[in-house]
Amino acid sequence: MGTINVKALLPLTILLLLSGCGITETSTGPYTPQATTPGGGSTPTPPTPPTPPTPPPAAVNPAGIWDLTDTVNGNPVSEVALIANGMYFALAATDQFGCPDITGGNYTISGATFTGSGVTAMLVACPNQPNYFSWTLTGYLTNGALNLSFDDAGTLTPTMGATLSALYNEPSSLAKLAGNWNDNGNTLTVDPDGTFFEQQGSGCVVNGAYTILNPAHNLYGVSFEFSNCTSSLAGIPFTGLGYLDDSNPNTLHFLEDVSGPDAAEGGAIMVVFDNITPQ
Repeated sequence: MGTINVKALLPLTILLLLSGCGITETSTGPYTPQATTPGGGSTPTPPTPPTPPTPPPAAVNPAGIWDLTDTVNGNPVSEVALIANGMYFALAATDQFGCPDITGGNYTISGATFTGSGVTAMLVACPNQPNYFSWTLTGYLTNGALNLSFDDAGTLTPTMGATLSALYNEPSSLAKLAGNWNDNGNTLTVDPDGTFFEQQGSGCVVNGAYTILNPAHNLYGVSFEFSNCTSSLAGIPFTGLGYLDDSNPNTLHFLEDVSGPDAAEGGAIMVVFDNITPQ
């Protein structure tokens, strides 16, 4: 018969003799060596620090003048989007349906993405498309490029890419806008404080103002209202965004996209654009 190792059946017992005290302390737990100091004491093992929480993603800032050039369903898309202060506008030479349009809406930021909603009005009759429809938007930034995905009246548009225009990084100034501008044959006069006035040949009077959103960037706030006439635009408080296009100094333009609630149509949003040149 073989011998039985009793120690293998019992808990490990460690005896610590405390010098000079005659006290014996017994421990049945596993032995953990302690670091010793020159004076004979022990240094406890420091606890492992907790893992810091992962910081939330930086909030996206989609503000800018964005050149959107892409292809959707075989249709080349070419448009300029103006985004700032919770407002989203885009003027398309050709959209995902192959037609020109004007878009206006609002957006909110949630972490690394932004979402929005608004309306689009076709500038010409577009085959198999309504003249006016609503949309929702989801967007995010990747390495400085803007990614936009739309749900157009229930039809999901593939994500399209846009790049920031160099025009956005030009400074803005009301002094650049002060003076007389040709607005489709009418004279629009901008005062040094940004307020403007226009008397149209139709009898309509336009009063409004341009404001600086950020002096480091070429985007302006726009607000105006038509009065003193029976135009379908009269009485609508329009607000939006505009920018100065000086890419060709011989053909300077100020382009603006605006929207406003039409009380005559139950508050439906109307979107319009304008393109003025110096007189």
